Amino acid sequence: MTGILEVENLSVDYTTSSSTVHALRNVSLTVNEGEILSIVGESGSGKSTFALAVSKLLPPNATILKGGKISFRGKDLTQLNKPQIRQIRGTGIFMIFQNVFLSLNPLMKIKRQVIEAINVRSKRTSTSLEKRGPESEVASILKSVRIGDAEAIMERYPHQLSGGQNQRVMLAMALAEKPSLLIADEPTTALDVTTQAQVILLLKEIREKSKMSIVYVTHDLGVAASISDRMAVLYGGMVQEVGPARQVLSDPKHPYTLGLIKSIPSKAKSEGSLDAIKGAFSWDDVGDACAFAARCPLVRESCRRAIPALTKLDRTLVRCVNYGESYEQ
Repeated sequence: MTGILEVENLSVDYTTSSSTVHALRNVSLTVNEGEILSIVGESGSGKSTFALAVSKLLPPNATILKGGKISFRGKDLTQLNKPQIRQIRGTGIFMIFQNVFLSLNPLMKIKRQVIEAINVRSKRTSTSLEKRGPESEVASILKSVRIGDAEAIMERYPHQLSGGQNQRVMLAMALAEKPSLLIADEPTTALDVTTQAQVILLLKEIREKSKMSIVYVTHDLGVAASISDRMAVLYGGMVQEVGPARQVLSDPKHPYTLGLIKSIPSKAKSEGSLDAIKGAFSWDDVGDACAFAARCPLVRESCRRAIPALTKLDRTLVRCVNYGESYEQ
């Protein structure tokens, strides 16, 4: 498989009035054609920053540092200007956010918003609209994402729909624009478990039918397990472990990955018993040493001296001195 997205040495800083936060540090990841790559980690790990950087939607106080590269179909997005990025956004890279209500226009009916997406695709790909008319295509697309009574739904406004319905509308808009890469930033977090499962199933079906590549950002390893081909675990703005999802989950190598898996509630655990990673994430712990050292049950003195390098183990990469004391230069 070839990489539709290749990120190399991506570092992103956020500058505030009092400090600078190194939100991403030398992140390198590849997304293959038709692949679902999950980015997992707790709040502050850098996963949403990664999604925003790839989509070129970082806020004004964020800076992509020199030396980083984001290649989409061979084009380095860090070198493109705003008009060039706009030509890629939507039909090339489409992003779905956690709070879908902020993504949809509250003053426009669903029909009009999906038609806008259809028109964008038609204009950029120089293809004509379907002969049956845009409204028929809107209804067809809404039905394809399992929105019942599509003809009635398309005449409504976002506030008249449930969170699950609005998330399906966003998926419909993605299908209308036919992007090569879909980035989903925790799109099911605000949904109930049943609706969450339905949206995940839809994403998998979309991948199968359209061969669309997907980057799925989540803090929920259960969700990641159900949707991923590969998984990248982030902590402190760095990739700590990456590999095939089944292998990472069944045989985790990094102490942080193991801690995340142990903290998942299960029927096998006695009631009231729940493992947890000691301490809490703090940017004060992120420096020129292992970012997880302050919370790691397997910490060594060498962990505090330098940042471990990513070490290749079979089909996974892991950033831990327990698999060879190698350090980043």
